[in-house]
Amino acid sequence: MMAAKEDMIGIAISSSSPGLAPWGGAERMLGNNPVAYAVPGGKEWPLVLDMASGVSAWGRIGTMRMYGKKLTKDWVLDKDGRPTEDPHEAGILLPFGAVKGSGLAIMNDILASVLPCGIATPHRKGDEFNGQRRGSHFIQAIDIKQFVDLDVFKAEIDHLWSTVRNARVREGFEKVYLPGEIEWLKKEAWSERGIPMHEQHVGSLNQVAEELNTDSRLEYNR
Repeated sequence: MMAAKEDMIGIAISSSSPGLAPWGGAERMLGNNPVAYAVPGGKEWPLVLDMASGVSAWGRIGTMRMYGKKLTKDWVLDKDGRPTEDPHEAGILLPFGAVKGSGLAIMNDILASVLPCGIATPHRKGDEFNGQRRGSHFIQAIDIKQFVDLDVFKAEIDHLWSTVRNARVREGFEKVYLPGEIEWLKKEAWSERGIPMHEQHVGSLNQVAEELNTDSRLEYNR
């Protein structure tokens, strides 16, 4: 986003500890390396894609565990390498899109881990790397005006917004969203109403407030 604010395209990829199985594998080996792109628009919001190579983030699996919900068997494997729907048994994350996600994870790792740090995620083992120690990143900013007139570029991005947004909607869907649009809408809403939190997190914060003998308690509205 820092690059997009300067009328550049921003790309950022981060290293990760092993947690993702390579396609066809049954052990934690690849990283769920987060990768993000930000592209400035004109009158429209910047296009922002923020994702990783796994079917899900580990945090989302934790949320499913928190609320007692089941996964689908294409999300994770248990510690023995078998598909499971139980988030409590989740030990190995699967790549999205089968072999494509696995390939993306390896290429992201080369840019974010091997290039800056000299070591690939499958080799990040032992105390030296616990807790994401020796984390590394790949960050790139592309100066748009070195390739095309900036106003022409932004006008085309705005045109892209309107074209994709007005695509014919498939049965079962209400609307076509562009990368980052849902998050921009949430940011606007939450800036006015506050950021929603999980009930368990509210309870943990209230417990800390009681321990510190403060009046800063949060009320949870279902």
